[in-house]
Amino acid sequence: MEHRHTTRVPRHINALIYRQGLPVQVGRTRNISSEGAFLETGQLQGPLPDCLELEFLSGMESVERFRLKALVVHRHPTGIGIEFAWLDPRAEQRLRDCLRHSPPPVERLPQAEAIGYG
Repeated sequence: MEHRHTTRVPRHINALIYRQGLPVQVGRTRNISSEGAFLETGQLQGPLPDCLELEFLSGMESVERFRLKALVVHRHPTGIGIEFAWLDPRAEQRLRDCLRHSPPPVERLPQAEAIGYG
């Protein structure tokens, strides 16, 4: 059952995942909203709920890196579903800026299919 209050939009934003202040893995958002996201991480081990910090690496010069606290609310073989926690107004504005400046993902065909060799 869905419990989201906001609509997630498809965005690929790189993130560095921290646990207890130490970087543990990189991930990439598949979809994101002001309240949560799905991060493609592969198998990230840990209990549920798991408290993490995410440092978003948008690749945009106008958007500086920033960290948000998040709770892992579900796991999937390809990644984790997270809810942002404890958003202060500055972090919330940075997240909005990151969403605004990050283009939606472009779905690409595998190269062999695109040129007719598949």
